[in-house]
Amino acid sequence: MKRISLLLLGVLLISISFMGVEAKSFTINEVSEYLNKGSFNTKVNSTNKTLDFYSDGDAIFSVQYTDDYLLYDDPVTSVTQDNVGMAMISAMYFPEIIKSMMAMSGVTVDSLKEEIITCTDYDKYGLTIKSLKYNFSDSEKGSSVSIGGEYINYLKLTLDSDKLVTLANTYGVIVDYSKYKDLVTTSFVKIDTFGDKKQVYYKFTLDYTKTDEDDNPQCYMYRSDSLNGTFTKVQTLKTSCIDSNDGSYLFDDDISDGGVYYYKPQVVGSDKFGNIIKVDLSNNTVTDAISGEPIVDKASSKDEVTEDKTDNDTKKEEPKNDYKNPETGAFLPALPILILILVSGVVWSKVKNKFMRI
Repeated sequence: MKRISLLLLGVLLISISFMGVEAKSFTINEVSEYLNKGSFNTKVNSTNKTLDFYSDGDAIFSVQYTDDYLLYDDPVTSVTQDNVGMAMISAMYFPEIIKSMMAMSGVTVDSLKEEIITCTDYDKYGLTIKSLKYNFSDSEKGSSVSIGGEYINYLKLTLDSDKLVTLANTYGVIVDYSKYKDLVTTSFVKIDTFGDKKQVYYKFTLDYTKTDEDDNPQCYMYRSDSLNGTFTKVQTLKTSCIDSNDGSYLFDDDISDGGVYYYKPQVVGSDKFGNIIKVDLSNNTVTDAISGEPIVDKASSKDEVTEDKTDNDTKKEEPKNDYKNPETGAFLPALPILILILVSGVVWSKVKNKFMRI
């Protein structure tokens, strides 16, 4: 009897030990509720077994779900005008979904290592990613449109918290932004149009040398209706100050024609703001808010001077401005940006405000 009791006790202890180490697997309702606390608007469709993502009241895409994972699977072999919108959306949404699931598991990261997002085939720690590298181009009325990047056309993400923690500890990047406390970025702002609507385009300039791949200062742009008013973030997610040095622009369309706005940039972690720029949409002027001097893009001006000196007999080409998605790094030529977004369809217009952070 004593021997049997000891055997039963051993079995009980083993059972308890297994119960103690069992990983937490999130339910789809828990996932939806957590995502909705952040930048997402999701609804669970229990009939179709999908988690639907919404923007401005419209469904923009869905992922399938089981008790074990989320799944997005688009079996395309190339990016065309029919799916280029979803290609851009995947590059903006999916990394944020992965980071949110990591945070739900208890590990908050600032970003993901490039190798996990830009790879074409990844399968480890409960995450499977397959993507298509592409350079999509189209033309209309003599203007060409092109955009490149990775379309994450297959995403399978575990709901197992232990695997998500391992994934976060392996591929998440946590940044000590306090090291940027003395950095000051400047900005260049200009006015352009989107259809019949005026928009403000901006970029950051930061003289900074990275010490390693993950040393990448991030910037916010702030806007106010008055010089001494309250400044609020134009974009809700950080964007690289360094990448903006290449001449690419972000844009702000949450403005009114004829309005007057003030913009100032800041490096994340810094307690200092950069130059304040006044934008008057009633007379299409962009000036330094303090000195009143017109704002000139020094980089572009320098290129134009060089071009004139090298060939005075050659007609100078219009400077090529690129508009860039702050999350994907994909470039959009300035003039035909309308064509691309029209091609991308209503889906892109629904999400650009939230994930362009403008």
